[in-house]
Amino acid sequence: MLRKHYPLLCLIIGSVVLSLLFFSKLIPHVGEGLIVGGGDGLKNYFTYLYYMQHDTGNHFSGMNYPYGEHVIFTDNMPLLAWIVKGISAYIPGIIPYATGIFNLFVITSFTIGALFLYKILGLFKLPGWWRSLAALFILYFSPQIFKVFGHYGMGILFCLPALFYWLLCYHKFKKKRFLVYYAIASLLFSFLHVYLLAIASIQLLAYLAAYILLNRRRLSISKLLSPLLAAVVPLLCFYGYLKATDPVSDRSQYPYGVMDEVVRGDYLLASKIPPLGELFGFVNHSGAKGHTESYAYLGLVSILVCFFLIFRLFRAGYFKWRRRRLVPAHPLRAYRIWLLTGFLILLFSMGVPFVWGKDWWVEHLSVLRQFRTIGRFSWCFYYIISVYAAIVIYRLYLVLLRRGKVGLSRLLLTLVILIWCWQTSGYVQHFWKSSLADSSGNYAALMGDATFNWSSWLQKAGADPQQFQALVRLPYGHIGSEKIWIEGDNNEAFSVAMQTGLPLMNVMMSRTSWQQTFDNVQM
Repeated sequence: MLRKHYPLLCLIIGSVVLSLLFFSKLIPHVGEGLIVGGGDGLKNYFTYLYYMQHDTGNHFSGMNYPYGEHVIFTDNMPLLAWIVKGISAYIPGIIPYATGIFNLFVITSFTIGALFLYKILGLFKLPGWWRSLAALFILYFSPQIFKVFGHYGMGILFCLPALFYWLLCYHKFKKKRFLVYYAIASLLFSFLHVYLLAIASIQLLAYLAAYILLNRRRLSISKLLSPLLAAVVPLLCFYGYLKATDPVSDRSQYPYGVMDEVVRGDYLLASKIPPLGELFGFVNHSGAKGHTESYAYLGLVSILVCFFLIFRLFRAGYFKWRRRRLVPAHPLRAYRIWLLTGFLILLFSMGVPFVWGKDWWVEHLSVLRQFRTIGRFSWCFYYIISVYAAIVIYRLYLVLLRRGKVGLSRLLLTLVILIWCWQTSGYVQHFWKSSLADSSGNYAALMGDATFNWSSWLQKAGADPQQFQALVRLPYGHIGSEKIWIEGDNNEAFSVAMQTGLPLMNVMMSRTSWQQTFDNVQM
């Protein structure tokens, strides 16, 4: 009885080991370490930790003094912040551990995400040992993984695999409760980062479009209504929440750089992170991407499976035209709807059709104005195509076994696993070379240490921090209104604010009120 759980146990152990490798610089001081020490990453730590110490509810007072800001626009993962703050009412001593809780939430999301991928692969009757190996690679090689260097809410890696799993279950078992899970989860995930809600809705709408295209001759309203409601209701609930809790009415409806970061075809094939990342860089070498907003590299194994799929589709079309009969395009016909869903999502992440006549689309579809970086939607395509690749490879392995080619079948799996491991090692090394290497120093710079603290420094100079209303860092910086963009290095300002408890007039958030922006900048 216990043996059937060995693959799951191996998955958990493997995930823990990989997490230890990825975060080896952070884990020794997980309670007093910051993944990054500047930019959006530091800002997100600041907004979370300042909220823990000084704020409650929906209001954040740490920037944009004297107005403050709604927590949704601060990127502080409100859902986590609210939970920790709520627990602190019963366990006051939990606040000093807020940093450790934040870091552990990010790290453990990897293992939970791998478990969801294991369950996804189980829906396709794959053996446990293969599900474990494939789930680990798919999760730890995801383009989404690089969001842990900035917008942490989007770097919670179990969110998208969980949504994909519940959508797969709905399609397979026709039980509406899975759509309820999907809708509730997408709404909750919006309080980690609003983009997760947008991605969840686009994925469900793409599935609905794929279902219509494949079943256009036998459609029923009931089969279309439930997925549509699961996509729309969370959006309406979130909009209603903002209307009820946000007093600001003049936020930007036309963010800077609408649809600038879209995915290009060569972004799927090339990466600047070795090894093997630039193997197909000859397609357009300038397109090889680091971990930017439109990073969408699939990995060599998935790329080769995509080439195989394209070849089979071409051959199927050729024989259908020559002989008027259909040749199966790929070895998993039940996955057709997910391939089409992924393709539609990929087109959206490429800006199709919006990049053609972009100004017209943006002018007439106001919701598109909020999608400044739609390249992020390609993450759904990554998970869909990576799961497909794992299924195809295992079925090809079985075909070779049935034909008596045991050596060739084993060679296939060995090569695939070696490529997976080799490419994942490149991501591990990238993490080691990142600012994770100085995670403890990042924390000391933000929170102060025994050698220097801004509050102590003021007191030695004969001043009490409580004598002041707020801080303003010069040169003044204001990022977030989308109307006035003034670059400023706020790293040290965050440190002074955290150590003195004083709010900043400087702003580094999103969609800040125009009137408040003008007032602060004029001051």
